[in-house]
Amino acid sequence: MSERIKDRHAASAMKQALTFVILTGALSALLWFGWSQINHHNFPSAMPSLDMGPSTTVGIHGTGPSSLDTRNTHDRTDPTTPEDPDSTALRQALVSNVYETLLSRDEYNRPVSGLAKSWSISKDALKYTFKLNTEMRFSNGDALDSSDVVYSIQQQINSFGAASNANGLVNLQTVSNPAPSTVVITLSQPNPRLLYALSTSSGIVYDSETGTNYAKKALGSGPFTVRDFQPRSSITLTRNSLYWGQQPASQQVTLRYYDNIDSLRKALHEDQIQFAVLKPGDSPKPFQSDKSLKVSLGKSTSKLLIALNNDGRSIFSDARARQSLRYIVDTKTLVQSNPEADEVLGGPIGPMEPGYEDLSGLFPHDLAKGSQDIDFFSPGYVGTPKFIVPQRYSALGQQLARQINQSHLQVTLETLDDGEFANRLRDGDYSLALTEMDQTGDAGSFANSAFGYQNGDVQRLYKAAQQARSDESYRTGMQTFARAVSQDSACCWLYTEHSIVVSTAKTHGYPTNLVNQRLPLENLTTT
Repeated sequence: MSERIKDRHAASAMKQALTFVILTGALSALLWFGWSQINHHNFPSAMPSLDMGPSTTVGIHGTGPSSLDTRNTHDRTDPTTPEDPDSTALRQALVSNVYETLLSRDEYNRPVSGLAKSWSISKDALKYTFKLNTEMRFSNGDALDSSDVVYSIQQQINSFGAASNANGLVNLQTVSNPAPSTVVITLSQPNPRLLYALSTSSGIVYDSETGTNYAKKALGSGPFTVRDFQPRSSITLTRNSLYWGQQPASQQVTLRYYDNIDSLRKALHEDQIQFAVLKPGDSPKPFQSDKSLKVSLGKSTSKLLIALNNDGRSIFSDARARQSLRYIVDTKTLVQSNPEADEVLGGPIGPMEPGYEDLSGLFPHDLAKGSQDIDFFSPGYVGTPKFIVPQRYSALGQQLARQINQSHLQVTLETLDDGEFANRLRDGDYSLALTEMDQTGDAGSFANSAFGYQNGDVQRLYKAAQQARSDESYRTGMQTFARAVSQDSACCWLYTEHSIVVSTAKTHGYPTNLVNQRLPLENLTTT
């Protein structure tokens, strides 16, 4: 063998040995890195997927949030005060998408498994045991376990104090984590609303090991992360590559906010957006005329009603006057003539809430009877009641005023901008007010002086329902409570409002129910 061949073989052997050393070193480094990351509890933060996938843009009629801080969101408990716009927008955009809750909700508003895969309740309804899914992580790589659940519930109590009771976290005695995948909540008294509360923003689970500024950055465990945020204008979500569940259908979803229906419709028509979410009370008519769009009518918890001022100086402090209005108003005609209306409502609980019973037959439309009942009062006492209506319901307000004025009860209609309407409602400067209640469980406000209404029997019935030890007894108790409230005509309920979404032909996988409270986007995609 020549010296040249020998040299070539020697160089080849050295190269193979060097390659083996480099590969061995790289493999060792990777193994050490993986071991160190596991032992330090975190993985690298979520990165955009190499498979870009489809991108979808969603238009929402409303105002976007001013910050990303979901920790300050809470349900409206007083129907005479306006809903906090940030709370509404943040719940809709981020819960289920960026943040996850201990329990989730299905399309019929029922609590289902979320971060907890199962739960059990003791016979005395004072101990709830939750079993968590395993292998869950936040988008920064930190593991999510029972310690994060305990931390998050404690933060809710510390941040809101007594207000956390209004969010459903009432009667909490202890919250513990006997194992990494187990959480135990004990109560001092039964709370049949607890499971539902843990599926709302009260049940969001935050990372207990991070110092994140949540006002500027969202850090959750959901299928998306926030890629970009423009206050009041837009939120851009991108896939969370570390998500413990199934990856979203779209690589990126952008939420854009529009302050009027015309601009929303134009954006859909020009394909600037592929999916639109309307406000409760918005009419679908402007979109139904465009054959390139699909309008879907879903279910919501939004309940439209005429609030009656129960102040002692008002005629509606008398049950007979309140009941007369129930006979005068023709709710069936209202539903038939307003496409945003879903079902006639006869009481304080809607079809998507526990305890619902169809009470629409208690006061069937009877103009003669309503007028006769009003004649019981002297004309001087009745006067000309002020009927205030927010601007966006002006057409409906006019229709209602015409119906009422056909009777012996004559009202003066005042159409107001949102700010003035809210002030008048809060200050009790009205006799009748067209308004909405949109929270699950907000019927309880009628046991807490909503619109000045007070009834000791109603309060006792509500208190009894809240002490129920099973779902069935809770539903039965709430039905009894709701029937008493309706029979006493605490207000004049009209109808539930549709949840309305509009899509282009190439858009699929979108929700239709409850979209104004929560907008799950993991299945949304365009083709």
